[in-house]
Amino acid sequence: MTSWLQGKREVEVVDMVLRLREKLNVALAEETLPVSPQTRLHLQGQLDTVLQSLPEDLRSVLKAS
Repeated sequence: MTSWLQGKREVEVVDMVLRLREKLNVALAEETLPVSPQTRLHLQGQLDTVLQSLPEDLRSVLKAS
């Protein structure tokens, strides 16, 4: 994930955060996707990695939403 982040514009990174968050929420809430607990944890870890690559002000906005 960190190699993907290199050279990406903030808008692309924010888009990835929103997509990962949506997939994680669907997997947790509806359980319509056959996702193992390990995969959920891995996805959450990837989301955290992506968030850490953003500036603090943008990170706080995304965490609040």
